Amino acid sequence: MKPRALLTIGSALALACLPLFAQAQATVARVFNGEMLGSNLKYFESVAGVARTSFGDKHTYKVQGCEITADAAGGSINELRLQLSPTCTRSSATSPRPPSNR
Repeated sequence: MKPRALLTIGSALALACLPLFAQAQATVARVFNGEMLGSNLKYFESVAGVARTSFGDKHTYKVQGCEITADAAGGSINELRLQLSPTCTRSSATSPRPPSNR
């Protein structure tokens, strides 16, 4: 195989794995915060990773053992919900803060 073909295949594989890298590095603090409210769904997923389930505008993500549901009506995040469970407690999760005025 030619080196150029290998480079093309390697680049395609790296791009295909980007959502997995984002999901592996996601933290509850980065995903479940007020600054995500109003953000574009594609940006949100670049941080949270690929949704586990989607039903209409509701998308569910698993981050550090916590289930986070985002409502993205109109393509923007307008609601975030965090489900507390034995693997996701108040001490492992942070509450949303209002976005900063930058």
